[in-house]
Amino acid sequence: KPQFRGPACADSAGGTVGAVDRGEASRFRDADPGAVRALYRAYGGLVFGVAHNLLGDRRLAEEATQQAFVQAWRAAGDYDLTQELGPWLAVITWRAAMDIQRR
Repeated sequence: KPQFRGPACADSAGGTVGAVDRGEASRFRDADPGAVRALYRAYGGLVFGVAHNLLGDRRLAEEATQQAFVQAWRAAGDYDLTQELGPWLAVITWRAAMDIQRR
């Protein structure tokens, strides 16, 4: 199970965005596969937690987690670097979990 380390605070120089640094966030937005792995390490626990809280089932939460990261990867080019990744991913996860729940 992924471990969520909690978001880091952005410094005044803009050195971090959530739990990944600005460089990683930029690489993610530019669809770098290595950045997706870093994003999963940093936010996998958060994404799973949101999905599990909504769905109440581990298997379904794992499915929602996978779908959320796939959807985030597809939408990476739309990510605004001035925003934190955590809330953006949480919204994507919520939508993925709701889609699964509706099925």
